[in-house]
Amino acid sequence: MSQKCNTTILDNGTTKIPVDFEKCFQNKNFSALELPSNVTTDVIYEEITPRTDRWYSVLRFYPNGKVNYFSFPDKTAYTVDSFDPKIQGLRGRLVKSLKDGEDYVQLYTIIASNISWGIKTEAISVVGDEIRITNTSGHTSIFKKKIIPKEFLSYKANW
Repeated sequence: MSQKCNTTILDNGTTKIPVDFEKCFQNKNFSALELPSNVTTDVIYEEITPRTDRWYSVLRFYPNGKVNYFSFPDKTAYTVDSFDPKIQGLRGRLVKSLKDGEDYVQLYTIIASNISWGIKTEAISVVGDEIRITNTSGHTSIFKKKIIPKEFLSYKANW
C-alpha cells in the first residue's frame, strides 16, 4: 500500500523511516496488536529461507508490538551496532486486520520497482520457535529464533 509519509534517512544513508510513525501507519482497517506471548523480545529471529540474492534478514521484536527488519549481505558476526535502529533496519508494527481477524506485520519499505517507499502488509504466524511471514503472492519466509548477547538488544523501539 502506497503511503505518503514525511521521512528521514537513518545513519546508514539509505534507509528511510517515517518522521511520525503513528500518523504514517494510521489505517482504519487494522488495529495495533500487542506482542503475542509466544514471541520473544530478548532474541532475534534469523531468516532460514534460502534466497537467491545472498542477503539474509533478521527480525527483532519489541514489547510494544513494534518490529525492526534488518538485512545483512552475509552471515558475519554481529556487533553491538548491528541492531541499532538509528543506524539501520526497516521499522514496522504488528497489527490485526479488522476485516479478517488475522495477524499481520506492516513495514515501511520499498514497495515498487521504481524505488518508491510505502507500507507493506504481510501475514505473520508463529509456529514453535519460528516466525512465518507470507506475502501477497503466497511466498513464505521463515525466521528461526536465535539467542545473542543481551547487550546487542539494548535498543528501544522509540517510534
